[in-house]
Amino acid sequence: MCAERKLFFTKRGYIGLAPMAMEKGDRICVLLGCNVPLIIRPQEDHYLIVGDTYVYGIMNGEAVQGFRDENLEYVDLTFR
Repeated sequence: MCAERKLFFTKRGYIGLAPMAMEKGDRICVLLGCNVPLIIRPQEDHYLIVGDTYVYGIMNGEAVQGFRDENLEYVDLTFR
């Protein structure tokens, strides 16, 4: 499960496991209908998907509640 993964910490205090390709500045994205959060990387006018991630505290719908409580932000994204 942890092969080719690295531990990370976010500015908001979340901890998780991400692909080795994750870099500082990448973001965690929760897409409605997706089974797991994704690591995405901002590019010029779009985002690249780096891979899936495990983030303790947002794996079971907590991110949706965080959005309702205004602790997390909603953003329109374009992927290529």
